[in-house]
Amino acid sequence: MSVLKKFFKDTIIYGLATVLPRLMNFVLVPLHIGNLKTTSFSDNTTFYIYAAFFNVLLTYGMETAFFRFFTKSKEKDKIFSTTFISLVVTTFLFLIAMLLYSHQLSSMFGISQKYFNLLIGVIVLDTLVVAPFAYLRATGRPIKFAAIKISNILIYVLLNYFFLWCIPKFNLSFSWYDTSDLVQYIFIANLAASAVTLLLLLPYFLKPSFTLV
Repeated sequence: MSVLKKFFKDTIIYGLATVLPRLMNFVLVPLHIGNLKTTSFSDNTTFYIYAAFFNVLLTYGMETAFFRFFTKSKEKDKIFSTTFISLVVTTFLFLIAMLLYSHQLSSMFGISQKYFNLLIGVIVLDTLVVAPFAYLRATGRPIKFAAIKISNILIYVLLNYFFLWCIPKFNLSFSWYDTSDLVQYIFIANLAASAVTLLLLLPYFLKPSFTLV
């Protein structure tokens, strides 16, 4: 395959993996508007504002640094290991701090304890997969990258429809289902999708040669 053909192929695949999640969010808007109360919709917006903020905070430019040094270095495994270990350590320190002060922080951020715990779970899982996703891109594996990304969004969308449409529509009865707090199931769907993504990328957590630069 020529360089130009490979470039166009990779661009299309990576573009699909980037654009499809945004399109799926538009698909979910009518579902959320039709099923959530105004306050719940506000909680949903607040949740993802904080998720985006902490995502930037916890990655602290490591993904960009990884691409910069990975392309130039001959010891590519060390670059990946350094990036991965740095993100894992800081993420777990963040998790410990959040668990220790969860009550105070949830009050400070103005969200319930339950939503705060789900938020922390999503943030931690999404941060842990940053390095493996960057490694897939840097090593030229666009199909695997896109497949995992698309799997994530499909799980999220399908669970949203299951929780917010399927259960009420077909009058399914579950002891754990709380009709007075539907927005929590959007966050649970996200947590489940992030957990599956982590499992799919687990081989990169078990790479044998973890050495620092």
